[in-house]
Parts: sequence; C-alpha cells; structure tokens
Amino acid sequence: MSALTRGICRARLSRAAVVVAALGVACSLALADVQVAADLSRDTIALGETVELTLVVTGTLRHVAEPQLPAIDGLDVVSRSSSQNVSFGTGGASATIQYVYGLRASRTGTFTIPPITLQAGGELLQTRPLTLTVTGSTQPPPTTPAPPQPGTTAPGTTALPEAGQEVFATTEVDNARPYVGQQTTLTFSFYHRVRLAGPSTYDPPSTEGLVAEVLPDVPEQTVLVREQAYILVQKRTALFAPAPGEYTIGPAEVKYSVGFFSPEQVIRTPPIKLHARPLPKQGKPQGFAGAVGQFKASLTTDKAEAKAGEALTARLTVEGTGNLRQLDAPKLSVAGACKWYPSGEQRRIEALASEGGHRIGGTVTFEYLLIPRQEGTLRIQPVKLPYFDAQKRKYLTATTEPVEVKVLRGVVEESSGEQGPEDIRYIKKTGSLRARPPLTATTWFWLVQLLPLLAFAVAVRQRAARSRLEADPKYRRFVQAATRAREGLREIGRRSLDARTVYERLDEVLTQFVADKLGVAASRLSPEAAELALADAGAPQELSEQVGQMMLRLREGRFAPPGGGEEVAKLPEAVRQLIHETEDALRWR
Repeated sequence: MSALTRGICRARLSRAAVVVAALGVACSLALADVQVAADLSRDTIALGETVELTLVVTGTLRHVAEPQLPAIDGLDVVSRSSSQNVSFGTGGASATIQYVYGLRASRTGTFTIPPITLQAGGELLQTRPLTLTVTGSTQPPPTTPAPPQPGTTAPGTTALPEAGQEVFATTEVDNARPYVGQQTTLTFSFYHRVRLAGPSTYDPPSTEGLVAEVLPDVPEQTVLVREQAYILVQKRTALFAPAPGEYTIGPAEVKYSVGFFSPEQVIRTPPIKLHARPLPKQGKPQGFAGAVGQFKASLTTDKAEAKAGEALTARLTVEGTGNLRQLDAPKLSVAGACKWYPSGEQRRIEALASEGGHRIGGTVTFEYLLIPRQEGTLRIQPVKLPYFDAQKRKYLTATTEPVEVKVLRGVVEESSGEQGPEDIRYIKKTGSLRARPPLTATTWFWLVQLLPLLAFAVAVRQRAARSRLEADPKYRRFVQAATRAREGLREIGRRSLDARTVYERLDEVLTQFVADKLGVAASRLSPEAAELALADAGAPQELSEQVGQMMLRLREGRFAPPGGGEEVAKLPEAVRQLIHETEDALRWR
C-alpha cells in the first residue's frame, strides 16, 4: 500500500468525498484480514519457574517478519519456537503463525510486557500489553539428580551432551551390578526446552535375555539442568536377570519435530552393559529355591473344624516385592493322619509405589486340599520360605504361624465291625467249582509291577525339564509363554477397564506372547515382523496373518478405540483363541 493510500485512510472523510470514502473502507477491510494476539500461559509464577508467551498471527499473510520482543529488565528469554498452518477455503488461502517464547524471571515483582510489534504485508501490527507477577519461592524448583559432567559417564548411565543443547535424551539404570533376580530400574529421560510440533515417538531399547516389566509413566515436569529450564518426560522399565552374566540394554530411540514443516529428528542413546552377579553361597539356607526380594507369608484354612474324610482348603499367601513369578509352591508338613495335595495358585503381579520409585511385587496364593483320616487335632506346621534380601545382602526366612484344625468323628470312622440281619448276604451255590488262575497270570499284576518304573521315568523327565528351564532362558520363555499370557488375560478380566486401556493391555499380552515364542524382544516386534517371523517358525500362513492383523488392530485401538462396547468385550476371547492356536502350531526347535 502506498503512502498516498495510507494518508487517504487516515484523513477525515467529508460528505462530498465519496471516492475517498470508498478507498478508506477498502483499506480498513484489508487490515481486518490480519489479526494478532498475545497471551501468557500463566499470570503468576514462582521465582525460578518458566512461563510461555504465545503470539498468534492469523489471516491472509504475506511477507510476515518475525516479531522482536522488547527487552524487559528481570525477564530472560530461555527458549523460542514457531509453527505455521495453512488452510484453503472458498475465500482463498489463510494461514496461522504461532510464536512461542519461554520466559524466566531473575527477580520477584510485577512485570509489564509492552505491546509487541509485528510487520505483516507492509503494515505494523501491535498486541495489547501483558502483566506477569513473579512471587518468591518457598522451596527450590525441582531439579534432577546431579548429572554427570560432559564427556563422563557413570556406570549404567549415558552422559549428558554439552551445555546449550535444546533437546537431548539419556538412559540409565539404578544398579548396573544387580544380583540374579533383583530388580533394576531402567529410566529413559527426554529433555527439551523448545516447543515440539506434536507428540514425540518413543521406541524402547531391546532387553534380550532379561525379564522386563513396564512401570507406570512418570508425570511430565519442569527441571533445571545446568541452570537451564527443561521439560522432562520419563519412561521406566523394571528388569530382572534370570541368570548371572553380562547383558546388553540396546539403544533407546525418540523421534520428534520442532515445527510443523521441520523434518523429523531422531535421538538414539548409547547401549548400557548390565552385569548380573550370582547369589552368595555363604549363608544360603536349606530349601532356598531362588526367591529374591522382600516377602512375608501367612497360612490360613477355610475351616476351624472338619469331620474325618471331609476335605478342607489351606491357603499360603506370600506378599511383598520381588520376582514373584519365579516362586514355586512350598511343601506342607502336617502332623496327624492326613493326605494333602496342591490344588491351585493365584498370582497378582503389579507395580507397587515405594519411596525409591515403583517396585514389581504383589501377592501369590497357593492352595492345598487336605483330607483328615481320623478324629483328633490336625496341625499344619509353620511354612518356611527362605529368600535373599538384595538390599540387606543376606538370606532371610518368611515363616508362618502354625494352624490347627479340630477333626471330628466322620464317615471314615463311623462304620462298625458288627453286621445286622439286613447285612447278611447268602452264598450262592453253583453247579461246579472253578479253579482261580494264579495272580501272576493276570494282566493287572504286571501293570502294577510297571507302575514304579513309570513313576521313576516321569520323575527323571520332569527333573530334566526343570534343569533345562533353569539353564536356558530362551527355552523357558518359549515354554512359559502361554501360561504368562493366560495370567495376563485373567488379570484383564478381573478389572473394570476403559476401552483404551483394554486395547493397551491386550496388545501387551499378545505382543509379549509372540515375542516369547520367537525368542525376540517385544519392544522390537511390529505386526508385520510378527507375521513374517511366525510363518518362518512353522505357524500356518493364515494363522500368522490373523495374529499380525490382531496386533495391528489392538495398536490402532490404543490411540483411537471404537465407540461400541460390544466389540471391546469380544476382544479378550479372540486374543485367547489366537494364543491357543499359536501354542498348538509352534514347536521348539
């Protein structure tokens, strides 16, 4: 627009100057096509905190220059970013440009941010003034633990980059030398002090050979790193080493963009070495079966008294933190005439909040069926569960109280040796006597002789299978995959979950099952890769495609679950059927 036109627009209209009035109206309409607005994310902050100043310009924009913030004593600009969005409608193209500035105060007080001037299409536009109040902080702002200096790395930690980086990521473990079965927490930290265009994408590291349990997400927070304010996003995973030795935690990867038209950027963290130590031999108690953690145990029965021959149930409950999945049912010691059998177990494994972060733990209940044989008192001796406390570095024993059950006279002992007239059975006479064949000539005799040999062979086979499970983690994953998957499905069925969470949990169960059967890391298993790998492992092509389609369907549902509840209710059974068919189709090789 020329200087003459701007002068006409500012001139006072006279009633006779119709042409001049028309030009003035056209000019004001052109200016109305562009709008600018500024706003603060908060009007009041504490000293040391940051606030976002957002400047939005909308309309038919041409040749928009980046605004220049006026210098304000006591306020520093710690970050800046911009984004642009273009839309096309019946009136032509329209654009929106957004500038975001991170401000931090160096002193308390009330600050006035003067109007910000922006040049668009040859015109100068201004925002309204803003007011920011900075109060004194009663406590220091949150900070991360002291990071390592640039160029140095603590054991189990990736070093921070040089100062001045606007975006960076690290991975670390809280214990690079854990004992076998002891939890190690892997933490991925993503720092940024610029506004990102959309959510970032996190690809967790591979943990081949380790048992991994995903921990709850850490809330996003603002922290200070080398006197710079960053937004911190963290992901945590609990890791357990099943055997002593060295393990490698692969690189973690995060993808992000700093603008809508900026290319996607990728950060990969270096791998981490984890050395699992064997449990100490000194002080290892008799009966120790590999339990590591902190546990307590209790023993109860469903009846305080029972009749002889009447069944009752004893329940041994073990609760605490540690590798509860590896816990086996202890044997009972019962004083009195009684037969007992293991009758089932229930495991509830979850992440429990503790002072140092979440720890994997929960409750395991072992059930036993007892049948007393005679009247008297049945005493279940204290059950002892030896375990290794990695924090105290010594072996301890969780011991229950003994339980007594009063046994009344029952059906086993109520039969009498005397017979009444109604019990007499007369001997039937036959025309001839038949000689009974010798016992050794019967088939049942030889079958009974073979029973001890069969029992011995079964025991040897079970012992060999157990030894193989303990020595080969990959084989153990393959064999126990279906059992763990069914436990996960039962856990989903016991809880009342929303649709998004159902999709997420089912995706985790199915992906972990397929990963265990294939011997790969679940974090690296995409639906396409799972379909191809299952077919290579010997699964039918149709079944492999169904598993891949189900994994894709579950992952899509995690972000955009369908509205219908009937479809969500059918998903667990569909996943259970796929797991059953895959378990039947694959054989260890």
